Amino acid sequence: MTILVASLFLPYTVHFEVQDKDKYVNNETEFDDIAEPIRQPKTSASSKDKQLKDATNTTISLIKALAKNSSASNLSQTDLIDNRIQVISEDDDGETSVSTSNTDGANQNVSVQEFFFNNPKQPTLDEISHLKEISKNTPSVNVSTSTFIQPKSRVSTTKITVSSSVSEKQATKGPELLHSSLKVNRPGLSSRRSSSQVAKHALEKPLEREKDEYPPEHENAFLPDEDKVTPFGGFSKPDYHDLFIKDNVFATAPWRVVEFDKGNGSLKNAIRIAAASDPETKFRWVGVLPIPSDVVPQTTKNNIAKELSEKYDSSVAFVDDVTFHGHYTSFSKEILWPIFHYQIPDNPKSNAFENHSWKHYEKLNQAVADQIVSQYKEGDIVWVHDYHLMLVPKMIREKIPNAKIGFFLHVSFPSSEVFRCLAQRNNILEGLLGADCITFQTEEYVRHFYQTCNRLLLADFDEYGIRYKDRVISVNGNPIGVDAELLNKRLHNNLCLNWRKLVRERWADKKLIVSRDKIDRIRGIKEKLLAYERFLNDNPERVSDTILILIYTKAKLDKDDDFETSIFNIAERINAKSSNISTDQPVIFLHQDIEFEQYLALLAEADLFIISTLREGMNLTSQEFVVAAQETHSPLIMSEFVGSAQVMTEGPLLTNPYDVKQVAENIKLGLEMSPEEKLQRWKKMYATILKHDSQSWVKNCIHDIETAFASNRKDCSSELTQLSQALFKEKYHSLPNPESKRLFIINLGNLVSKVNIPGSLINPVQHEYIISTLFNLANDPNNIVYVFSFLKRSDLLRRYRRIGELGLIAENGGYIKLPNSNEWFTVIDENELTWMPTVIEVMNALCERLPGSFVEVEECTVRFHTENCSDVDRDHKLKLVGELITHVNELYSKEFNLHANLINGIVIVQEANLIVRALSFVMNQNSFDGHLRKIPSSSLTSPVSQPSDLTMSFKDQPQLKHNLGFVMAAGGNTPVDEEVFNYFNSLEFDIENKFTIRVGQDHSNSKAEEKLSGVNELFRILSTVIANDK
Repeated sequence: MTILVASLFLPYTVHFEVQDKDKYVNNETEFDDIAEPIRQPKTSASSKDKQLKDATNTTISLIKALAKNSSASNLSQTDLIDNRIQVISEDDDGETSVSTSNTDGANQNVSVQEFFFNNPKQPTLDEISHLKEISKNTPSVNVSTSTFIQPKSRVSTTKITVSSSVSEKQATKGPELLHSSLKVNRPGLSSRRSSSQVAKHALEKPLEREKDEYPPEHENAFLPDEDKVTPFGGFSKPDYHDLFIKDNVFATAPWRVVEFDKGNGSLKNAIRIAAASDPETKFRWVGVLPIPSDVVPQTTKNNIAKELSEKYDSSVAFVDDVTFHGHYTSFSKEILWPIFHYQIPDNPKSNAFENHSWKHYEKLNQAVADQIVSQYKEGDIVWVHDYHLMLVPKMIREKIPNAKIGFFLHVSFPSSEVFRCLAQRNNILEGLLGADCITFQTEEYVRHFYQTCNRLLLADFDEYGIRYKDRVISVNGNPIGVDAELLNKRLHNNLCLNWRKLVRERWADKKLIVSRDKIDRIRGIKEKLLAYERFLNDNPERVSDTILILIYTKAKLDKDDDFETSIFNIAERINAKSSNISTDQPVIFLHQDIEFEQYLALLAEADLFIISTLREGMNLTSQEFVVAAQETHSPLIMSEFVGSAQVMTEGPLLTNPYDVKQVAENIKLGLEMSPEEKLQRWKKMYATILKHDSQSWVKNCIHDIETAFASNRKDCSSELTQLSQALFKEKYHSLPNPESKRLFIINLGNLVSKVNIPGSLINPVQHEYIISTLFNLANDPNNIVYVFSFLKRSDLLRRYRRIGELGLIAENGGYIKLPNSNEWFTVIDENELTWMPTVIEVMNALCERLPGSFVEVEECTVRFHTENCSDVDRDHKLKLVGELITHVNELYSKEFNLHANLINGIVIVQEANLIVRALSFVMNQNSFDGHLRKIPSSSLTSPVSQPSDLTMSFKDQPQLKHNLGFVMAAGGNTPVDEEVFNYFNSLEFDIENKFTIRVGQDHSNSKAEEKLSGVNELFRILSTVIANDK
């Protein structure tokens, strides 16, 4: 079996190596037009030992350089070039952030070197004894003369102007370039680097694109004439048609496949561990390469694809640069990401923006889906990941109907009120529903998805999943975790231990509060600083002995200078509290991601860790901190709005990040917490992390996909016929004559009951939609509509009081209200209710043995409620309920004709065959030979007045037996529903147009002839027929 893992980015990328750039320069273009330098790549995807050795050598070289300087500020950029290394911790969307140090910003910015080494109490590194030995005999580092490059994107990143004039194509002079009918000014052309500067640029300023791949300030790369429409993502550079030449650098330069140091790190680690633990299961990656590809010749692409397929178990989907930019930058990051994190776009042009970029989103999803289809073999599992590829499941389902497909969303899923702001909301939901199993990080996101599909698509759902278009899609929560064992190894290697010792010596007399964030409004960094300021205001003695260390990076796409300035202003205000800011800064910014060992060292030595994110899918940083705090057991302050708060429910100090006072109080509580309480809290968090590790996450997800697929296959084997819209419409309009009547009997009792989704009860129907459809259906003079339910009369009247033309059958047949009438009739003799006191006594006795249960007595029904017995052992509860049902059915069935059954955790006891007697009365009102009694209106528990002109004797009701041309009976899977189906299947007279429909999951052993997935599907069919009638 092969598991095809679809992620936007493959875990690998390609680096090209250039020795002599000048040979690639010609009269038409320069080297920089098609290539950009990158930093020295890692040589192999699997050479972990060498990576660790390289990292150690890098650190030793840095220490040697620092030993010659009293301050890190004296180091040149070349000295520090190698101190850039990937970080395992990732953003909410699973994309690790690699950035370089930046000297811009407020004075609070501190370099990593200055933070770790510039100890005022130790002016030189020679005094640090444990670093002397590792700095001896260090081999010298030779800088390679090779330059590693990657293709440059077609999408321009320089804002230029396009004149409104149209002129003939002519020779280019100076920086002005003409292409086609557009006159383009390229002011940056004259300032481009020559090819001889490329190698120097690679050392002095490597890969600015990693820091900000598509800077937002250059969003509109090419501005068109006012009367022209800009292709989304900007125009391609006008001279690129000249670059597709045989001697292109990418046609001849040697290349190598290397690990992509960004992307979804937690997913890559989890798959790697799962593959190692189960050699029989093969994992194959499918996605795009994280480099531009337009300038790469097709032959080179084919060779890259072949190597990735044969040696790296990866299938690459190539898309053009404009498509990738429109998909990733314009739609995924600027539309989906904000919406999924409760940031609703308020730009009046956002709708048009979204609609245009949607085409690119679709195109990339289709490219990935096509690649999966080409690799798929029967029995394989397709596992699609994250919000970049939400259309892929449906696209695969259309090509391979019987494929096993799962989808996992790594980010949060918003409430339906937020998600509905997306113009393409239905397309996205239907794309996801192509999967057999959809998995989210938490149960909260599961509930949001259920409600969103129900409200926007009118999709039915129950405890088995969402029912849509004849399929059941399983939806569940399974949080991703970290690999605690791997983290423990990294924590105890010599490199990390040395960094820890440096931290202890550098900040021996300080309480360290650590945090890691990206500077954007979602991360809650402003709220965190305000809370820390409030803490220092309330506890001024803490100014000198606490430090808040903020490791932060700038957002790639959503640069917000005003927000960043406000952050630094707060930090300046806090630091102003210090009597000596040169030695004591209460707030320190590390404006770059640091080595992972440095990061772990800070976590391990921290006295407190704060996560104040305003919304996040999971946040694995919190779990990394808990693993790193095995010795200190330091407390964790965590926002209640991150997914990890729903996983680690015990242990962290959960806070509302908007409540500055609460967070400030928790900072004080965390710093002053006793060792005993720290240990107790830490143990609970660590146990949760071990339970939800990355390896179990993969196993559980794959198991859920296979289970959901098997369940769908079993459901397809049902003997019942799926009711189609076309067939129903045909029968509905096939009345024998204009005077013929249609009879509708619909069970809206248990079908509209709330469904128990883990964490809460959710109503699966839109009540107003049901009411509107019933109103239109009952207002047709040819239709006679009855709703029956286990509810009592007063509840039914309250629910359907606006539809006077509707007939009601309460308590499963005990009481009947005819259409266009406010009078109730019953088919029960008062002497038949003598059983009730005895049964009530038995139930009351059982309440004492089952805490949380209670008895509800109605006019002809007694109910024993157990749905709220949450603190009772489930097996014990089921045992007692089973005993009650057996007791009633065996002792009282013959004497009182009673029957007990369980519906939604409620044991319902009433006379058998009540619904059959009620239907006989409906069908034969003038000739009904059973017991019939009119109920005085004053006896209603909650009478609801009806217009007096609606009142009429049941003898004036039309006779149905000889004038019935259409019958539809719809219900669930209760014994009462089966009695209804059997009644209409056994009529003495034939009805040509008849439907007995079982609605819901279980279609086995039913007397119904047709099936539907849910009540919403039923009403969608009814409403469509009614709409066509108008």
